[in-house]
Amino acid sequence: MWKNPRKGLLSLALSCWLLSLPCTSYAATYQMTEAQMQTLESNFLELETRNAQLLKILTESENELTLASSESERLKELLQIANNQLSKLMTELKEARSESERVSKSLETANKELERASESLRKSEAQHKKTESRLRTQKTLWQVLAIILGGVVATK
Repeated sequence: MWKNPRKGLLSLALSCWLLSLPCTSYAATYQMTEAQMQTLESNFLELETRNAQLLKILTESENELTLASSESERLKELLQIANNQLSKLMTELKEARSESERVSKSLETANKELERASESLRKSEAQHKKTESRLRTQKTLWQVLAIILGGVVATK
């Protein structure tokens, strides 16, 4: 439409401004001074600059939002992986606790059996000592009896 967008915006703004004026006979004869025209053009240039800055900020924000969204998805995936690993570890921990309890009961049973065997061995050793002592006493008695009988046979 217009070759220079600034002049087009300026003309459009001027037209809007003129339309906003009351429709009286002096509205058609109103003329803008060069200073007013420069001020208006300066204001439009400033608005264009601000608009460009805001568009740049908007684009940057959209890029950052896209990046943050991607990062969020990546973190969700990592969280899911971590949750899966935690679940596996919890299962392994339960199995390890169960195995530990089984081993503990097995050790307890083995210790009781060892105590019984130890007690049985002590009783057996005590019985053996008694038997050994009785056999020594019998041997001694037989030796004394043999000596006495030998003396009796020798005296006859």
